[in-house]
Amino acid sequence: MTRITTSTRTTQYQQSPSCVALTLYLAILAPSGRRSMRSLLQQVALLNEWSGSLEQMPWLTLRYEQVSTVRTELRQANKSPNTINTTLAAIRGVLKSGFLSGHFPALEWQRIQVIDRIPGKSLPAGRHLRTTEIMSTFRPLHCMTDGISKHSGNRWRTFAFDCKSCRKTCVKTPSVK
Repeated sequence: MTRITTSTRTTQYQQSPSCVALTLYLAILAPSGRRSMRSLLQQVALLNEWSGSLEQMPWLTLRYEQVSTVRTELRQANKSPNTINTTLAAIRGVLKSGFLSGHFPALEWQRIQVIDRIPGKSLPAGRHLRTTEIMSTFRPLHCMTDGISKHSGNRWRTFAFDCKSCRKTCVKTPSVK
């Protein structure tokens, strides 16, 4: 036997084509993807000055001009290309679900598909450098600036020993044994 909820809120969501499209789109995502896409769609709702819950937003009223404006506003807000492209993918996902369920016009769906992605890649995070790695990077520079200006024999030998890679350019004295 099927249990029917009589809450007006549940009934309202089930009747809204925008809610159906949003629910269908989010249902195909992994739980972690759902959270991030909901967050991005919430930003879109704020840009469109919509209020209320995400399920109450009129997603299927979005048109090419509005989606293009969202792309432009995110770019002007200095969002990363990855964030902008993921946001556009979230919008397209909801609208595709609306199109496939028969609630979004085919012509508008085709027009929205034409909106280009933002080119660019985010740089890799890199890694934490140890102090010795940082010092070894700057040692040749120190040798070239500090060692050349000081002409004491001991100072030259110390730098020549520490900076084997740049000894030919920095040190014009006999090599250290």
